[in-house]
Amino acid sequence: MRLPPRPSRKLAAACALAVATGWADAAPTVRLAAPHAYGYTVGDTVRHVLTVDPEPGDRLDMASLPQPGPVNRWLELRRVAVEPGPGTQLNIALEYQTFYVPLTVKTLAIPGFSLRFTGTTGTTTAAIPAWPFSVSPVHGLAVLSGDGLDAVQADASPAAPDTATPLIRSGGLALAGLLALAYLGHLRGFWGWGRRGRHFREARRALRRLATGGGGEAAVLRAGFAVVHRAFDRTLEEPLFAERLPQFFADHAAYAGMRGEIEAFFQASYALFFGEGGVGNYGWDRLENLCRACLRIERNRPA
Repeated sequence: MRLPPRPSRKLAAACALAVATGWADAAPTVRLAAPHAYGYTVGDTVRHVLTVDPEPGDRLDMASLPQPGPVNRWLELRRVAVEPGPGTQLNIALEYQTFYVPLTVKTLAIPGFSLRFTGTTGTTTAAIPAWPFSVSPVHGLAVLSGDGLDAVQADASPAAPDTATPLIRSGGLALAGLLALAYLGHLRGFWGWGRRGRHFREARRALRRLATGGGGEAAVLRAGFAVVHRAFDRTLEEPLFAERLPQFFADHAAYAGMRGEIEAFFQASYALFFGEGGVGNYGWDRLENLCRACLRIERNRPA
């Protein structure tokens, strides 16, 4: 046999050495991470993660990746995602969903495929083997065929939600809120019937209780004066002293008709609390008459 020229013989020797060492078709390293391979039923999903370590200079041919969509009549590839890892490493996530409806436990397999890489040394491939797993029926046929056992029945209809109780509770809470607001308005004097006769009406009742409660005459008289003073203070919404009476009558003109009696009350009060303790001719009856007259003014009634 005639030998080729010397350069051709060198090239043939180099190719033979490359095939012997394997660098010409060295495939990238691929590791498959998969979940357990049993116990699946119709509709379950299976997620595979391929960790690929390509040779330096090699790149993954994206066209060699499986495309999302139906793989066969019972398996669908729902999602494919490629994420870079450390260095040249690639992480390929594949999510499958099975629609196989087995009557008994059955072993299936997700088909294998090949990943293609291109680089300076040419094209290499990495084979991804098929992944077997078992699927199970939702319920066993033995249960349906057993004597005395009923077939699986349709789900019971859910009970209608109780709408009456929340409405009743909401109505009760709303009514309680309105009553609370009404009572607060009464305390703050927002309602007309609450403002009329409020301060001197309470003073009038307090004087009646003092008159029937017994006790020393002087002590009762001092308590009665204090009660009427408190009614004037609440009417003015601040403490009312004798020197502020002109301003009180200017702001509350309805009491101007009682100016003489009110000034006499303050004079007697000063003598009672800060003087010798006597009130002269300003006795209990006059104090009650003053309170009653102020009550009529407070209620906007003519004296």
